[in-house]
Amino acid sequence: MFGVCLPEIEEKESFRSKSRIEGLSDLVFGLALSIGSIALIQHIPQAPTALINDVLNFGFSFLIIAVIWLSYTRIVSSLSDETSSTLLLKFVLLFCVALEPFLYYVYQTTVFAFLDFSSAAYAIDVGAMMVLLSGMTYIVIRQ
Repeated sequence: MFGVCLPEIEEKESFRSKSRIEGLSDLVFGLALSIGSIALIQHIPQAPTALINDVLNFGFSFLIIAVIWLSYTRIVSSLSDETSSTLLLKFVLLFCVALEPFLYYVYQTTVFAFLDFSSAAYAIDVGAMMVLLSGMTYIVIRQ
């Protein structure tokens, strides 16, 4: 009798855990997009060219986050079970996503002497997101 109930309980627990992680993921992606738009509000342009430049810069950051989110949701929907490795990849990816608007803002507003380091930090963050997505894709293919 108890043996019949245990798989059912484990399945519900796995579903609940998975949905909570996905809720956190949606929150982090939403906050990353919001932080990018707050950076726009913080700097009011004084000329049409400055407005166009700010919108294009925001669009670039938005595009990166949106593409990562779309890829992430497709990969996660294909995962059959939650393992410790997929959980680790998800959390590191969420950290990189949360860091992206900050690093992009630092890169845009940095002084020339710090430009090399800030652009390298931003490139490492975006590259890490791509590597983490490919790691999750590898897990999906292996399953």
